[in-house]
Amino acid sequence: MLRLIKNLLATLGVLFLLILFVLYARGWYATREFEPEAAAALEKFATRALSSDLATAGILKIPLEGGVSIQRAMKAMKREAARHKLKLVAEGVPSNKRPKLAILNFCSAAARDRLFAFNPAIIPYTPCRITLYEDQEGIVWAAAVNLEVLLNTTRSRHPEARESVVELHNALVAVLQAGANGKPLN
Repeated sequence: MLRLIKNLLATLGVLFLLILFVLYARGWYATREFEPEAAAALEKFATRALSSDLATAGILKIPLEGGVSIQRAMKAMKREAARHKLKLVAEGVPSNKRPKLAILNFCSAAARDRLFAFNPAIIPYTPCRITLYEDQEGIVWAAAVNLEVLLNTTRSRHPEARESVVELHNALVAVLQAGANGKPLN
């Protein structure tokens, strides 16, 4: 009887290892055309998704520094966006009620064209929306879609367009940081 249990456990162990190998091989095959940073970006996304939810995992958010109002953050973000040649295409009127909320949409024809050249599936993420909102603890956040996972896991029609899309992502991060600091970056 002990021998039967031992053989059964050994068989289950081998089966488990075989399943892991198949899953690893399928994952490697599916992601071989992605950027080298794809695994790290996906791991970070999955970790955040498992500890919160998919919506939270898919955004970048930075808390506003103490004393920085939503209005001051909006001014700083507009100036920083202009520095990166992103135009304000829509602005939600800031809410003074609790919770505070404001939405800014930035875009440019060049950014739109770069995203389209990279992969048309990314176009629905434009214009680049930044939201300023107050959470339940009274902390005000500047938040935007995290393009990092998309950049690293999207098959590009034109890989040479990736660099300009990374520049757009970096510009968005700079706009978020300017809002959080309450002043444009130098």
